Amino acid sequence: MRHNHAILDFQRKRGEGSAAFVLPFLDATTAILDVGCGPGTITAALAKTARSAVGIDISAKAIASAHEMASSAHDKSRLRQGHHDGAAL
Repeated sequence: MRHNHAILDFQRKRGEGSAAFVLPFLDATTAILDVGCGPGTITAALAKTARSAVGIDISAKAIASAHEMASSAHDKSRLRQGHHDGAAL
């Protein structure tokens, strides 16, 4: 259990670092669609600032990891993850 927590913490910090260059352009009215969100680390970081953040990925395994990341997010109501084919949107 502690190992999983350490991995999630590392991923969260990495996602926050990756999202840092976009954050100055976001506010509480911004809606984010993260196509190809992978494990959801950047989506979760963006959800802290934006009105909402939706992450989609074609990989069910990536979305399973994203759901785990979302379950540990502080404001889960603004973060959604789903398994979708972006071309079908």
